[in-house]
Amino acid sequence: EIDPSVNEVWRAKVWELQDPRRDPICPLEPRHEWSHVNSVDVNADGDVLFSCRNNSRVGIISRSSGELTWSYGQPETFHQHNATWLENGNVQIFDNGMHRFGMPRSRVIEVNPKTNEIVWEYTATPDTQFLSAHISGAQRLPNGNTLVCEGASGRLFETTKDREIVWEWVNPIVETVRGGPSTSIFRAHKYGPYHPAFADHALEPRRYMELNRLHGLGGPRGPGFRGRGFGG
Repeated sequence: EIDPSVNEVWRAKVWELQDPRRDPICPLEPRHEWSHVNSVDVNADGDVLFSCRNNSRVGIISRSSGELTWSYGQPETFHQHNATWLENGNVQIFDNGMHRFGMPRSRVIEVNPKTNEIVWEYTATPDTQFLSAHISGAQRLPNGNTLVCEGASGRLFETTKDREIVWEWVNPIVETVRGGPSTSIFRAHKYGPYHPAFADHALEPRRYMELNRLHGLGGPRGPGFRGRGFGG
């Protein structure tokens, strides 16, 4: 952690807090990178939540002691991304599910770090219809719904606690990634219209109406849209 004057005020080395025998790298992953940290989040107490993809580990580091106070992962999560704190103290994780025993499948889970109980999860029906092998994430919204980024396919959707999809959008913009076509989205976040970042900016989607139409973004009922509306 650095302060506004770019002075380092706190440091933790994730590789020192894990054990290669207890937290082994997936045997199907290249050997040059053991952990591959892909997300970091901090709660009000300063405790750091991190996710390591290659060895399928999620952990909490105490800000005060610098010690690892919680470790979670395989066989519950496989190559997960975007571990985040929730307001109730639980942890939300996008479990990519690659190299899972049996058929690979993705899900979003909410875990109580005090008990390791999965108190909520989003899965598809059948569960193999929801799969993103890499990247991806999920954001708990103020209305209790969850915004899910199925990153590999470029699909975004909002689901209720009852796993009802109320909004969905598939990225129509194709780019070249690693020599091939891709519509992937690394991660997505929803911001309300009164977010401070939008202050003094004119949010006028009509200025880009034609560009949006060409890319399936032509308004709330445009070609890229499926669902009833985007919740708060």
